[in-house]
Amino acid sequence: SSMAKTIWYECYREILSCEQIYYMLSKYLSVNVLSAQIRYENYHYYILQIDGKNAGYLGIHAEKDRLFLSKLYILKSFRGEKIPTKVIYFLDDFCRKNNLEKIYLTVNKYNTHAYQVYEHLGFHQTDTAVTDIGNGYVMDDFIMERTVNEGVDEKFMRRALTLAQKGKGSTYPNPMVGAVIVYQGQIICEGYHHKAGEPHAEVNAINSLKDNSLLPKSTIYVTLEPCSHWGKTPPCADLILEKKIPRVVIGIKDPFSEVNGQGISKLKGAGVEVKVGVLGKECAELNERFFTFHTHKRPFVILKWAQTSDGFIDKLRTDAGVLPEKISGDKAQKMLHKWRSEEMAIIVGTQTAFLDNPRLDARLSESGKNPLRVILDVNNRIPNNYHVKDGAIPTLIFASENEPNTENVSYVHVEKNEKVSPEFILTTLYSAGIQSVIVEGGEKLISSFISTGLWDEMRVFVSENELKSGVKAPVMHGLLKQKVAVGEDTLLVFQNKK
Repeated sequence: SSMAKTIWYECYREILSCEQIYYMLSKYLSVNVLSAQIRYENYHYYILQIDGKNAGYLGIHAEKDRLFLSKLYILKSFRGEKIPTKVIYFLDDFCRKNNLEKIYLTVNKYNTHAYQVYEHLGFHQTDTAVTDIGNGYVMDDFIMERTVNEGVDEKFMRRALTLAQKGKGSTYPNPMVGAVIVYQGQIICEGYHHKAGEPHAEVNAINSLKDNSLLPKSTIYVTLEPCSHWGKTPPCADLILEKKIPRVVIGIKDPFSEVNGQGISKLKGAGVEVKVGVLGKECAELNERFFTFHTHKRPFVILKWAQTSDGFIDKLRTDAGVLPEKISGDKAQKMLHKWRSEEMAIIVGTQTAFLDNPRLDARLSESGKNPLRVILDVNNRIPNNYHVKDGAIPTLIFASENEPNTENVSYVHVEKNEKVSPEFILTTLYSAGIQSVIVEGGEKLISSFISTGLWDEMRVFVSENELKSGVKAPVMHGLLKQKVAVGEDTLLVFQNKK
């Protein structure tokens, strides 16, 4: 490690020539192709080989979401062997395995040959950099960058991901899953899970193929581990074995206790080649709700509100006869109703329900699929003639004085004047099988979820209007994932940095 540190800094400051660094590395490293390395923290040094002969060296540094190619030195006798292209293939693979999205490097602005070589390899200039290296010397460089190319497995897995998204909003309590079957580099059939209780993605893909004789020579790509248990449908792992598919590429392991690696074990135990983790991050994000539910034993929580540009969500009101301030525009409202149709439940506190008398439905969405309404009414303030008690939509009310349950309205008993915690709400919803929930207000309820850290995504519409005074908006937190205009409003989406 101490030697690696010395090499890195001496290489960086160019106190040693490239030839000297190469001989230092080759003295200490074995001679395996692109695997012999000295590693110091996130610094890696490799000896390059051609036909068993040392041909140069490579220095790389892994950062947050990208890879820095610090040095690529090739001995003069090997400079016609297309080594840079081979190195890029290696770096792409390294980045895919380590979830790195880009490769960047610096090239001296006077080294036109190197610039042209990297440009040919897909790099493009993004910036310039002037670095003081001491003793009156500076390095004047171009910064170049390229996006990591996807491999063959990644290409077909991405298609499976696209298919899986077609089931959005209709697969609960099951996850969205897509499957693609490939023969000799070509997709021969594909499928996705349409609806809970119906055939899974693997079954739909296999059933769409007319010539099953190709399956024993094919690879199936599936975004989630094939199930190995009997539920409403037979085990998909058994079907794969029955059809003698020799290779299975899986996006991510299924966290559901009935599966959780058992499908992978069954396939491997039968001699099937199994590769797991291809586009694993994207496959996990596709089913964030499913993974949160089974891993954290609670629903996926979305916090939503609209605020003015000066940070208010409403004017001060105590009378239910006074209408709420309209903050977001029509396009934002339509988007909100679409979100409601995609999630399993929506929560509001007593004050919001009492003052606004909201319907809490998805009437403006194309699907019209309504979420479960969850209302906090600890002291039974909400009148029986309000929308949330009309029985039109399944509704769950936390109250101290429970009325008889009806077909669509049921109660959870809490003590009078009790402050209902986010933990208790989410535990109750988890027990009811609810995988996702939108918390829409008011400010105290949203802030309680923020303070406990029990949230996953925050969606905030910011209007151009000002109120000057009123109910202060909750404080925005987390990692900003998206900022986009929605009509006259701006939508900010944050992710919890837990």
